[in-house]
Amino acid sequence: MANIRRLPSYIAEDTVTLATTYKYRAFRNAVHSNKTTVVGLAEDYLAELETALENAEIVLDYSNGNIPIAEVEKQVWDNLNAFLSYRDEYIEFLHFTCQYIDHSRVSEAVQVFFSHCCRFVHRNEHGNKRFADNYQFLVGELFLYTVATLVKKERFDDANIFLASLYRDSEDYSGETYSYSTFVPFMNMLEQKMQRHGSHMWGGLTFTKLQERANHKKTTWEDLVNADYILFLRGFINMSTQRSWWSIMLSSGHILPEMHGGLAVFRLAESKAYFNKFCILLSVDNKAELEEKLNMAFSNPQRARDFTRQNLAIHKELMQFDNLATH
Repeated sequence: MANIRRLPSYIAEDTVTLATTYKYRAFRNAVHSNKTTVVGLAEDYLAELETALENAEIVLDYSNGNIPIAEVEKQVWDNLNAFLSYRDEYIEFLHFTCQYIDHSRVSEAVQVFFSHCCRFVHRNEHGNKRFADNYQFLVGELFLYTVATLVKKERFDDANIFLASLYRDSEDYSGETYSYSTFVPFMNMLEQKMQRHGSHMWGGLTFTKLQERANHKKTTWEDLVNADYILFLRGFINMSTQRSWWSIMLSSGHILPEMHGGLAVFRLAESKAYFNKFCILLSVDNKAELEEKLNMAFSNPQRARDFTRQNLAIHKELMQFDNLATH
């Protein structure tokens, strides 16, 4: 009988439907086999995901004049829907990494991936003004899920890698660097057009789409809200010289009623042990420093005019500030 060579487990498990799936399964198989190639295989998977993003570019044809906004919107929604399976696989990659890998080298590789993806979100700013709304949403959504998952799994040091790093657009030769706020999932052109038509409040279109797509069971809408607020708060209280994270959740006005009673992540931070680990995400050492930075941020006239249009008391309620680190 002829020998039949069996396919590796990461190929034979299921029908492969995505360009990234072989790479993801190779990474997963290496982790289970305790191989030394884990980080390299993670980089291979992320490189394939970057290629999938490159292939998701939308090219608008203006040869016959302006394109109706409804047609642009349809192209964007079709594009986002086509990428949804890649996003879901990426979320599985994040959860798998958190469960089975006890070092930060894979998170460092993911941070490099986002640095590479910086070029996608800025394409509308380059000389040829390529359309970038879908990229602003897709890359921003991946970034938000990354931080949300790491916070949920209490991988705070790993999450801080993304918050403390600077990112560079490889297609911009000025050498300018960006903070994590460059990944706000905001569809700039569509939001502007919709607002001019009176169809949505500012940021409402992006908020609605994020919420509609927040159907993954492992990283939920609540997790995204937690992460969005952490990303906003870190930049806001630390007086960053670069643009702060523009909170879609807060600025849309839809989410505040859901936050009554405080955000879930800050309820967990009532535990001293949890809060002490959590502090790194806000770039503070303790509760006293957090309060000092909050007071300074809201006493600064420039910061007080921040887009959130909220006051210090509301933010302290969101954080359940008085209860932090009390148990």
